[in-house]
Amino acid sequence: MNYTLENNISENRFEFNLGDGSFAFITYKMSAGSYLLLHTEVPEAHGGKGIAVELAEQTFGFLRDENQKAKIYCAFLLKYLGKHPEWNNIVYHSPEGE
Repeated sequence: MNYTLENNISENRFEFNLGDGSFAFITYKMSAGSYLLLHTEVPEAHGGKGIAVELAEQTFGFLRDENQKAKIYCAFLLKYLGKHPEWNNIVYHSPEGE
């Protein structure tokens, strides 16, 4: 599967057009020049195909290429990062207690 990541600024989300009128996406907010990654969603009909993992990889790649940082609030992305520490350099780690 080859999907092209789009930064849909008007919807505040990184997304894949899945070709059938549906989208897989990661929603975000911007705060102090950083991305706050909030939620990952893949339509049920497309579940179990690795789309969420591909979306995470391309999103983190985009952030790395753009020299951006992200703060993660999405449970899926937190779990993904636990298995893929190579992306930790783009994750904003707040001071203790923040």
